[in-house]
Amino acid sequence: MRFLSALFVVVLPVWCCAEQVVPIKTVDDYVNIRLMPDSKTEIVGHLNQGESTALVGTKDGWHEVALVGDATGYVSEEWTVVLDENAVAEWFQPVIEEAVEEESIEPEPESEPVPEAQPETEPAAQPEILE
Repeated sequence: MRFLSALFVVVLPVWCCAEQVVPIKTVDDYVNIRLMPDSKTEIVGHLNQGESTALVGTKDGWHEVALVGDATGYVSEEWTVVLDENAVAEWFQPVIEEAVEEESIEPEPESEPVPEAQPETEPAAQPEILE
């Protein structure tokens, strides 16, 4: 019984807080999962933005990740980040930017055009009518 208790003490924290691999935030769609840790090998799947998978190990710039069943694949360390399982949900929270209130600038009312000053002229002399 003591052995079983010790096993739970050692395994439970590891099992509860497993490290997860997620695409970095600048990845739009997905990261390729490859058969071997080499960018020239076959693509065996995708790690989509918003998803995570368990980390198996890290070697030479590649994360070995768990796939369906007992299979594993590799994702580039350059395009992924390793997080504690508890941090994954926070990682995927959308960033809500505070709306910055724009100062409303009211246009100045248009003033009516001021007529140009006309030089004063003397009334034209009326022609005299001769009878």
